[in-house]
Amino acid sequence: MAVSTYSAPVVIALPDRFAGLARPVFPILACLVPLVMAGMMWAVTKSPAMLMFAGLSPLIAVAGLADARRRLRRAHREHESVSSQQVHEFRAALRAAHAAEREHRSASSTSIRQCLSPSARVFAAETLGQVNLRLGTGARPSSVGVGGSQNRPLPLEQELALEAAVLEDSPVALCIPAVLAIIGPLPLARAMARGLVLQIAATLTPAGGRIVGPTSTDPAWEWLRALPHTGSGGSVLIREVAGGAAAAIPATVPERPAEQYEIFISESMDDVPPECRVSVHIETGSRSFVLESPRQGPVSGVLSPEFVSEHQAKLFAVTLAERAGSSGRGAAELPREVSLAALLDNSTQTGLKNPGHHGLAVPVGSDGAANVILDLVGQGPHAVIGGTTGSGKSELLLSWVTALVCTFSAAELTVLLVDFKGGAAFGSFTRLEQCVGLITDLDSGEAERALGSLRAEIRYREQLLRKAGARNISEYQGQGSLPRLVIVVDEFAVMLAEFPALHDLFADIAARGRSLGMHLILCTQRPVGVIRDTLMANCDLRLSLRVNNAGDSTALIGVPDAAGLPMRSQGRCFVAVGGQDAHLFQVARSSPALLADALRLGREVRRPWLAPLPARIDLDELRRDAEPDEESAAGVIFGRFDRPSEQAQPLARWRPRVDGPLLVLGAGRSGRSHLLAALASGLKSVAWIPPEPAGAWDGLSALFESISVGGSPVGMPPGQPLVVVVDDLDSLIASFEPDYQGEVVRWLTAILRDGSRNGVILIAAAQRLVGPLSGLAPLFRERILLRSTSRAEYLLADGRPADFDPMLAPGEGFWSGTRLKVAVSAGSTSGAGGPGPPDGIYAAEQPETDASPRLSGRLLVVSTRVQSFIAEQGESHGEVLKLAELAIDIPRPTAQYVAGIADAPRLSIVGEPEEWLNHWALFGALRASFDVLFDACTVADYRSLTRRRDLPPPTNPGMPRRWLLTCAGVLGRAGGVKAGGVRGGP
Repeated sequence: MAVSTYSAPVVIALPDRFAGLARPVFPILACLVPLVMAGMMWAVTKSPAMLMFAGLSPLIAVAGLADARRRLRRAHREHESVSSQQVHEFRAALRAAHAAEREHRSASSTSIRQCLSPSARVFAAETLGQVNLRLGTGARPSSVGVGGSQNRPLPLEQELALEAAVLEDSPVALCIPAVLAIIGPLPLARAMARGLVLQIAATLTPAGGRIVGPTSTDPAWEWLRALPHTGSGGSVLIREVAGGAAAAIPATVPERPAEQYEIFISESMDDVPPECRVSVHIETGSRSFVLESPRQGPVSGVLSPEFVSEHQAKLFAVTLAERAGSSGRGAAELPREVSLAALLDNSTQTGLKNPGHHGLAVPVGSDGAANVILDLVGQGPHAVIGGTTGSGKSELLLSWVTALVCTFSAAELTVLLVDFKGGAAFGSFTRLEQCVGLITDLDSGEAERALGSLRAEIRYREQLLRKAGARNISEYQGQGSLPRLVIVVDEFAVMLAEFPALHDLFADIAARGRSLGMHLILCTQRPVGVIRDTLMANCDLRLSLRVNNAGDSTALIGVPDAAGLPMRSQGRCFVAVGGQDAHLFQVARSSPALLADALRLGREVRRPWLAPLPARIDLDELRRDAEPDEESAAGVIFGRFDRPSEQAQPLARWRPRVDGPLLVLGAGRSGRSHLLAALASGLKSVAWIPPEPAGAWDGLSALFESISVGGSPVGMPPGQPLVVVVDDLDSLIASFEPDYQGEVVRWLTAILRDGSRNGVILIAAAQRLVGPLSGLAPLFRERILLRSTSRAEYLLADGRPADFDPMLAPGEGFWSGTRLKVAVSAGSTSGAGGPGPPDGIYAAEQPETDASPRLSGRLLVVSTRVQSFIAEQGESHGEVLKLAELAIDIPRPTAQYVAGIADAPRLSIVGEPEEWLNHWALFGALRASFDVLFDACTVADYRSLTRRRDLPPPTNPGMPRRWLLTCAGVLGRAGGVKAGGVRGGP
């Protein structure tokens, strides 16, 4: 007899026994030695006190012995307590190991009590050879072993080992033997046989075999007729042998078929045929014996059998018949393969799609007796499909979608396919006119864009129905057709893992989809825990292929039957509509020829989402196609926004007076300069701040002076705002020396803060917010973020984490959280770089610096290169004197001497800054009648000599640093400088 055993035996070690302490004995030597020593001390000292010490020796020895015995008793008590706790823990571990072993053995068979449960899994075995019978429960040998210490007392060792060796209440299970005999009183034998038969009926599929009762007309076995087991896979024969009928059984039974099993019921062992190898002897209602051989083998165990009354058997037989009927008759009666082409031909002949019918009814399979029709409108409006890998989910989706596109035209139906397994399964559908798109996980950006556009599709359909005065899509009579949209999602769980926010979107579609004509077909391996209740509540059409456990099946279709579908039968599927009984059918198989027949070309179908913006947008064409006068009234058009959630791509406009100062941030070759040029090309009054420090200083200082006095910049056209454009603002500020940076930042702060009131609007571009620019950034009212080199920089620029994309193309970015693409002029080849100020743009004047200024008149020259400066001037420009030579003759200048030098018509006195500081009195005396030229000096040299705090204008890198301070106190660059400002308009 094949009895199940625990496949993972456990060995539990006994704790070591306390070895104990040696029993203490009287310390004779310890008592005698003090006595001898006390006698010797008395003999020497003749002191009676020594004799008193001799008397204390025995008392101390007795006290020590008593104390040792007390410690021994306490140690024994402590160790016995620990030992008792360890034995308790051992028994607890043993009970847990036995419980695990008992559960493991129970998994191989199901008790009749479990079979009678309404939620029990039924029809899990396809053949009789896969059925395990549970004869009952009893004490069986356990695989749990005992190891460890041998120091324990023998009785306790044997007791614990015996407890571990025997598994009480263990299921006694075995595969169905060819012949099984139940011997005992006829009522008890029949009751036990009924339990075994019902176990077989509950486990075996109706197609896996048939169960045949006794040939007599005994009413005790009429309930067998209600069982649905009429298959040809094998047979179970029940025979009763009693009352002298043994003589009717031949001594040698002919050889049985391989799939035929017999259960003999007899009151005596003599009536059992000799080929019976397993028999159960019922002694009382709760005690039976299982023998290996009825004639030779010894008793192998005692068990408590499971009995079933005749009434229970009748009820359960009817229940099995109902469940088999709700499962689409027997599994073997289902066709192994169903052709979708044949189903569609049949539906055409029977007029499945009637004129005026607003449903989406199509055949998807067969239950052997009739076609299985699914209708998202009548049975849905939404469907959920569950099933493990390899159960046939993708085939079901292919057949369903194929049936829809072969039955309905694009005017009636459109399909959006979402496949997060790469899209290979649905690739052939993209050529059909009904298919409005295929979304895959290969392009996450496109997938997020398309799925997010479905919100706009909801609003679009709501607006159409409201304008047409229709309550739902069936009543819609508006201009043009409004086809139903079926959204098919394969691997819904994978999609939600990548885009968790989409669950709310699909819940919204599920709630409003019925009236709007939007239907969902959601497919995933385990719908439980993935699809929330808010979404599942609107999915009345539910289909389940094979699942891993009964709980998933019950949660989806209301019964655990989908967990018992055979693994080898792909395409077996249960369908439940609106909480009704589940129905089993075989999914039809599609073919490429069907799609070829359904291919229709020449019809333009509206997609439920907006296509991405083109790689290049022509700026001139964009402005030319705008509404008349719209550009001048609403601002400068420079690109398009991309709002897939609204299915809109409106024009991007910057309105100087409304939007105010604008800051463009982006990495190198992200399109910053091109964006500024696109904005400037649409404005009538523009001042480009030069990128060199000298020109930028002059332009910004002129703007600051005009704003500080409350006026308008020089040359600004009346009624028009002046837009000041600064490219690479961060680099421009960094190009100034520290003394100049503070002044430039102060000017920019004033322009940003007060410029709007005076008609001056600043727009600037920079790579990143660093240094002084981080303090200026909050003064810009608007900000456009192009591609950044890192997420940290993007977040520092106040960008949303979800918008960061290091792969943005030049000219693409975000403005106020909306994606933006900058248009390109016809003459531009790329949006990566920016041109300088285009022709026709009004720009601030740049300074003209003379590399070799000629001296004229009277000059005090402060130079760090005296000899070189004198050599450059030559001899044709008057007398040139060195301060060092002049100062030797005049250690302390007098007024008469100063007046004599001042009367010279053409005289230049050249000296080092330190020399002039040493003769500062002469410098101050001559300052009123001489211009001062600073050549190759620092700002500190200028300030120390002039005692002025203003800054001389900077020069560009690589150019000579020369400043001229006139007698009248006017400071400028040497060589002549045109006044900074803005030329007027045309």
